[in-house]
Amino acid sequence: MPDVTNTGTQLSLQSIRIVALAILVAPLPVVGVFAAIRPIEALGVLLIPAVTVGVVCFPVGYLLYRQLVDSPPAGATRAERSRRFFLGTIIPLALTEAAALLGAMAFSADRKPLALLPVLMHIILAVFIWPSPQRFDNIVGSD
Repeated sequence: MPDVTNTGTQLSLQSIRIVALAILVAPLPVVGVFAAIRPIEALGVLLIPAVTVGVVCFPVGYLLYRQLVDSPPAGATRAERSRRFFLGTIIPLALTEAAALLGAMAFSADRKPLALLPVLMHIILAVFIWPSPQRFDNIVGSD
């Protein structure tokens, strides 16, 4: 259980969670808008690239997360570990968000559900790396 008296820790975790949530939900309204408008045939060539990018970005994002949060430099301060946790959460989510937006654009072309695979991969990565209080305490710890 995180220490609720340490407001600096709570604010850091809260800010990471707010940014992660914003990145997580950003593609969803775009998918909704593209689902509501008439298909844009000119974007039909995006299906294969969108799915490919979505499938590739998922493991790359997870590996970036592991690299940033699991291997802080020797003697890293709490602030440095906190910064690496923030970057390790946000960078992979931003990477898969870009793929999810490309998938939304591909979906707008021909309405093939396969085009939404990058959106699903984005959500799955967010679930895997979500900044929970326990994960934050385990990784950031204290000086």
